[in-house]
Amino acid sequence: MIFFWSEWGDTLPLARMVDANGGASILYTDEDEGEHIGEGLVDVSSNPNPPRGSIVILDCTGKGDVGSDYRNRGFAVVGGNPYDKLLGKSRRDGIRIMKEHGIATPEDHYFPTIAKAVSFLEDQDGEWFVKVDGDLGNSSTANGSSEYLSRYLHWFSGSNAKVHGVELQKKAEGAEISIEGWFDGQRFVFPFNATIEEKKLMAGDKGPRTGCESCVIFPYDGPLCAELLKLEDTLRDEDYVGSLDLNMIVTEKGPLGLEWTARLGFDASDALFRLLGPTLPGQLEAFAYGALPAWEFLPAMALTLRFSVPPYPDEHSPDAKKLLGYPLDKKVLNLDVTDVRMGSDGPECAGRDGLLGVATVVGNDISKLRSECLAQVGALKISNLQYRIDPVTRWEKTMGALSKKGLV
Repeated sequence: MIFFWSEWGDTLPLARMVDANGGASILYTDEDEGEHIGEGLVDVSSNPNPPRGSIVILDCTGKGDVGSDYRNRGFAVVGGNPYDKLLGKSRRDGIRIMKEHGIATPEDHYFPTIAKAVSFLEDQDGEWFVKVDGDLGNSSTANGSSEYLSRYLHWFSGSNAKVHGVELQKKAEGAEISIEGWFDGQRFVFPFNATIEEKKLMAGDKGPRTGCESCVIFPYDGPLCAELLKLEDTLRDEDYVGSLDLNMIVTEKGPLGLEWTARLGFDASDALFRLLGPTLPGQLEAFAYGALPAWEFLPAMALTLRFSVPPYPDEHSPDAKKLLGYPLDKKVLNLDVTDVRMGSDGPECAGRDGLLGVATVVGNDISKLRSECLAQVGALKISNLQYRIDPVTRWEKTMGALSKKGLV
């Protein structure tokens, strides 16, 4: 039995995959906004206490106390590591950890207030990225000239958002890629995997940042693994169990670390676990107990494409609750759905945020993967459906640049 402790219900696709491949799962969702996620699709529970002997998988950062409690009670736990809060919750701490472990980063500066960040920008040239540590997550990230970002931060200071600090990072030119490894408490389990993704809502990489709208993931054992391996001793000291992803940009001078993902990668995780096929439940169990010698991925890659309805990507919109019961095409049940439950006459939206899920396809030809993914989502008859029509267009350019450097 695998017990998924989920903040918002994002591990619904993984729970369905476990069930479909002969395993057994329970999905527990902690936040009220996700209380209806997965109803009628998997075994859902409002009880955070797993059955005896369960493996517990947590899908979010900052829940080290929850993970520690389960471990102290004798459960095998993946995720819920106390160390993940430093890695994934604060950009400032994440960058500090990179530097302490010899991972190069772009020029960066951290300020306790918006006013101090604006004062710094007044004397700078070139393009910068800014992210405000607070309660807005991806939607607080912006980039542009120092003049524009000063105006942006002046505007931001007048909002009701909570602000804990401001990170400024100088724009670096290069190929962006994420490398993820899975650490079992003692060692990394190979092979690693790599992700190339599109992070914005609209075609042409325009619109709000959502973290990921489309991605390609594939097994990876190339030279960039060395960057993650720099943390091996620290992760062992921290008894870290779970996935760790380093998003980086590879410049002419080498790789630069950008940020960590110290939890399941949602869309990328859906894709990754498709590459395990029917062995998924057994490999997850072996990993949780520190007994998996190596991941047995299919020799292929997987591509994902999100599909949604408004008010997504506004995850804080009060209108999301009004979507509860919104009728969906029955064909969504063949895809990796998230904000979905089973109604009396078919699948319907579960009223979380309108992010209905992703289409995930597996193969070795990027053009065929794009076509298949677009065909699956395009066939859905759902009012107000929105999705990108250019899945991972950066693939060829990124892979070409990395190939020239001998990195893929």
